[in-house]
Amino acid sequence: MIARVVSAAIVSVAFMSGLAQAQDIALAKNSMRLFGGPSMNYPRIGLITWGQGLKVLGCQDKGWCEVMADGQRGWVPATKIEYPGTPENCMRSDQPLDRVTL
Repeated sequence: MIARVVSAAIVSVAFMSGLAQAQDIALAKNSMRLFGGPSMNYPRIGLITWGQGLKVLGCQDKGWCEVMADGQRGWVPATKIEYPGTPENCMRSDQPLDRVTL
């Protein structure tokens, strides 16, 4: 009985951590268009400015991420966003501050 409860707790924690990762905050590497789907063939539905904060809802293997930008849901190329909390993007004392808009 205890083993089942512990197993259920481990599964629920793993599931919840996956949900948190699917909604990360990212920054736009440069100004770009927001598309209505995961391809440049979809209509352009908005504009994202350099440094703008994006809520990442999920990414595809084909290189596109679904995001929320200023309340608008759309798609951007995964290569055009960066995650500020990752080790390669952590602030160092020799780095100048970038503009960040949320």
